[in-house]
Formats: sequence, C-alpha cells, structure tokens
Amino acid sequence: MLLHIVQNAYRAYVSVVENNVFNFYFYSLQLFGFVVGYQSFLLLKSCPRHVAEDRRFNRKLFLNIALIVLTTLPTFVFTPIGIIPSCVLLITFIMSISTHRSAGAANHFSKQDQRIEVRQRGELVS
Repeated sequence: MLLHIVQNAYRAYVSVVENNVFNFYFYSLQLFGFVVGYQSFLLLKSCPRHVAEDRRFNRKLFLNIALIVLTTLPTFVFTPIGIIPSCVLLITFIMSISTHRSAGAANHFSKQDQRIEVRQRGELVS
C-alpha cells in the first residue's frame, strides 16, 4: 500500500508540473491508499491480542477483516488485482477460525500435555 501511495504521489506531482492541474483522480487514489493502509494498521494492532487470547472468535479482529474486504472488494470491477486483499483475508479468516483453539480445548490439551510429560519422566499419574 505504501508503494501505491508513493506511485500516485509521483504521478500527481508530474501532472501538476506539466499541466498545473491536480485532479480528483489522483486525490482519490491517495485517499484510498491511506484509508486501506489505516485499516491494515488497525488489523495488525488487533492480531497480537487475538493470538494471546483464549477465545476463538475475536469480534474486533473480524470486524477489521470485514471492513477491509468491504473496502477493497468493489475495486475488482476496475482492476482484477483488487480482489487479492479480499481473498487473502478470507483465507486468513477461515484458517483463524479453524486453527485457533477455544478456551475449553486449550485447557483440555494442556492437561493432556502435562500427563504425557509426567509419564515420560516415569512419575506416577493419578
């Protein structure tokens, strides 16, 4: 996204120098880049909290994913590359739901791990 912003800033600069005109097209590209960049920043900020928590469903994280998908998916009409963020986040959402253990499962597996460790050390298991 940063390269998108830099490229469009350069194009806007060249347009202003050659034509003395700054049109809405370049402004909208810059604004779109900043909006999606900020949404991505919010998503990255909520990721460590989701990984550290016991809950499988983190509402804030999934709302951030949905917001980016809703922002970038309509761009597929203009350019096929616009669907890439939506596809990547959809895959991430599905994998997050399927791999992140719930609190009950995490406790169950940690107790099993403790029993296995005790058996490996040769201690008595109750």
